[in-house]
Amino acid sequence: MIEQLTVALRDLTQEQRGTAVESGWLSSAGTWVYQVWSHEKHSLEVDSTREPITSEYLLKVLGELKQLATSEVISAFFSNRPMTEHMQGHMIVFQLDVTFRKPVAHRFYELLETMQGQASMQLCGLQLRKEGFRRSPAVQKLAELLR
Repeated sequence: MIEQLTVALRDLTQEQRGTAVESGWLSSAGTWVYQVWSHEKHSLEVDSTREPITSEYLLKVLGELKQLATSEVISAFFSNRPMTEHMQGHMIVFQLDVTFRKPVAHRFYELLETMQGQASMQLCGLQLRKEGFRRSPAVQKLAELLR
């Protein structure tokens, strides 16, 4: 996914750039905005609390993420439902677990936070968000069994 987004950003055509501006992902100054979900409008809108970033900076972040994505940093990456040849539905959720035992893992996590809400990910139909404060389904099931 990191590689796909890197290619999409690097090979962005003028037509795609225009679509990104029209969609509100890319500012007229050529920087990529951050988006946040609006419960009132039921859509993503520009997050005015975060500064937009340049394509060059995004490519640097993606390059570092790719370099740091090792088994020492990522403890799990999987789809929350079985992958089949003919997937249906508008979304596939993946879970990424990051360890925190090494400084490189902390750096990886910081870079993921940089990408969270980043509108440029819309180029590949991606969205990144932290898991909420709810317990994972496995932990919930274990808690039920222990009651």
